[in-house]
Amino acid sequence: MKDLVLRFITLPMAVQVFKQDKEQLQKSKVHIIYFNLIDSILEKMQEDFNKLKVEMYSKHHLDVRYLGKENGMVKYTINKEEIGFSPNELRDNTEELMKEYLINVEIKSKELIWGN
Repeated sequence: MKDLVLRFITLPMAVQVFKQDKEQLQKSKVHIIYFNLIDSILEKMQEDFNKLKVEMYSKHHLDVRYLGKENGMVKYTINKEEIGFSPNELRDNTEELMKEYLINVEIKSKELIWGN
């Protein structure tokens, strides 16, 4: 169950990192090459997160809430039971999740126009 919750927590974090990467790539002259990949990943992540959210609430009846940071731990409640993750654990899991999507996503090609 902890793996499911950890995925629920880190999936939005991975989405945020890919969005930041896309923003940074915008400044590059070759950004167009990566946009189809990042857009495909973001689309798949959002789809997976929506499915995961439905599964967590309807099948497992889990209610996950962010509490904040305390004593070097990032705290959440799961059905009113407190659980904590270290920042390293969240970062490592987010990184693994990003790698998973980079390897497994089907790239949907879009017609993009090269800029100056």
